[in-house]
Amino acid sequence: MLKKIFLVFLLLVIAVNAENLAPYTSITANVEIEGEINLEYLSTQSELDYFEASLYFHPLEFQGQEVSRLDLESDGETRNDKENQVNFRWTENNEKLIYGLDADVTTSNIFRKIDKTIPFPFTEFKTEHFEYIEEKEFIDINRDIRDKANEIVEGEDDYYEAIYKIAEWVRSNIEYDLNTLTEKTVQKSSWVLENRFGVCDELTNLFTSMLRSIKIPVRYVTGLAHSDVIGGWSPHAWSEVYFPGYGWVPFDVTFGQYGWVDAGHIKMMEGDDANQPSVEYFWRSVKIGIKDKEFEVNASLIEKGEKFNSFLDLDVKVLENNVGEGSYVPIEVSIENTQSFYVSSLVYVSSAPGLDGDNARGVLLKPLQKKKIYWLVDVPGDIEEGFQYNAPVIIQDSLGATAEDEVVFAKGFDIIDYNEAKEKMDSLVVEEGKILSHELGLNCASERKDYYKDEDVKITCDSINKGNVPLEFELCVFSDCKSLKLGINEMKREDFIFDLDNFDERLFVKATGDGIVVSSFINIKVHDSPELIINSIEVLDPKYSSKGRIRVNVNAIPEINNLEVFIDGKSLDKFESLSGNNILNIDLNGWDFSIGENIVNLEFVYNNDRISEEIHFKVLDVGFLEKFIANLRKLF
Repeated sequence: MLKKIFLVFLLLVIAVNAENLAPYTSITANVEIEGEINLEYLSTQSELDYFEASLYFHPLEFQGQEVSRLDLESDGETRNDKENQVNFRWTENNEKLIYGLDADVTTSNIFRKIDKTIPFPFTEFKTEHFEYIEEKEFIDINRDIRDKANEIVEGEDDYYEAIYKIAEWVRSNIEYDLNTLTEKTVQKSSWVLENRFGVCDELTNLFTSMLRSIKIPVRYVTGLAHSDVIGGWSPHAWSEVYFPGYGWVPFDVTFGQYGWVDAGHIKMMEGDDANQPSVEYFWRSVKIGIKDKEFEVNASLIEKGEKFNSFLDLDVKVLENNVGEGSYVPIEVSIENTQSFYVSSLVYVSSAPGLDGDNARGVLLKPLQKKKIYWLVDVPGDIEEGFQYNAPVIIQDSLGATAEDEVVFAKGFDIIDYNEAKEKMDSLVVEEGKILSHELGLNCASERKDYYKDEDVKITCDSINKGNVPLEFELCVFSDCKSLKLGINEMKREDFIFDLDNFDERLFVKATGDGIVVSSFINIKVHDSPELIINSIEVLDPKYSSKGRIRVNVNAIPEINNLEVFIDGKSLDKFESLSGNNILNIDLNGWDFSIGENIVNLEFVYNNDRISEEIHFKVLDVGFLEKFIANLRKLF
């Protein structure tokens, strides 16, 4: 039998990236930005006070990206006095204002070495991260987004795995499609999920919204990325996800790069939404408007750094060989992470006679982990009799690792149909186990601890899903029940209001559902009417010519309003509102009382109640003049 070499190369299509720069440790590129504004002078009295262009889209400096040269070009004034902003200013009349930026930027292909498992869900974020958990104008969150994110990560207890699963779902299920709806306008995440297509902006929006819906902080990044598929450099969007203990970690769902981005990414801006302007214009003038404006960004590759070895070892094995025409052949790809940290990559079939399904698969491996994935290769049915065909099956990853085997087929060999091949492949697939956690946090409280019998009590309950599966449950106070549904890390607040008739001074709140029984108790006290308890009275004896003080320790249950204190019928002090334990400091004028020993009646009056206490004190240090004045006052 004669042999023929059968070569069919499958082009990897990952939206817009051929990943030719992925294996390089670094690259240096030149970035040029050119802007032009044409002003319209509407009358002979037109006058420009100033015109300013604030450029936000420019190369940033951070670990992994260095700006080695930055030249600002303008026919006006320029300044680079803010970290994320370059300003151009003109103060003279001119119909055309030109500005620009020329920079050399070196970017590195740096993996964030996540070497420990972070638990999921995770809730202990800092205040500075809250803005990156909230929904925004374009990165919106609706019920469909929340439900889909929960469906994808249900049962996951690994933070990195949860993020990876959502990233890979978006890459695999949202079609990259540059058309009139996505070319010049950014679509909201909810639109993307409903329509299932978009470009990098839309894929990044949806990925960000899904993560934020389960309370994972994500920020939106814009810049430039290199791609052979679209012919060089172009504006691009990706994400940075916060990893507790490690910081912000890049994820590009369009390119299938999770936990890293290749050196062809030049970061220019970061923020919390997709609607941030690249440049803004401000001006003050008399009868001047903008006729038109241009903004152009170009980049060119200066040099590539060294290539590095892939972090993964690949091996491929054709599981059935010597098969007949039209057969389906399962292939097994073994992947080993040789590093002591998590590694994610796309693994794809770059050459095969034919393939069932997508030729690219995302994988995430824990430190030193091994995995196996499978494809079905399909053999052509229209082959010549009398020949044996040898077709290479070549596997690659994003970082340059390769593995190769071959499939042998000819007419007259046994034919393996699709169902037989798929059954064998499915029997080899190992499903990763899930540990389902049904954990509900329940915190209920009343507005106060003390109430009157004729009042209504308001109970507020905060419920948070601390587990890794969506929860549905009934939340009840007595017989008043509400049906609730909580996604992972989602929190809801519910209020219950009821009267205090036949109340036994202990509220019982209970949440029950599939795998959930959570209780909370609230102790309150119910009083017939407000009550004031006098715990103690201490008198600091006054001198005749100065003030003394009465210190009264009281307990107002639950609350006393408009309390007035009298001494022998004379008002001493008023208190608008008291609640709980209080110390009342009441001033006492020595000259209002008799020299020496005094026994007086101290009264506390509130609502229609009155409490009387007898107190003793002395008026001290009375000289000749004070005695004379005291005797004189007795005459009147």
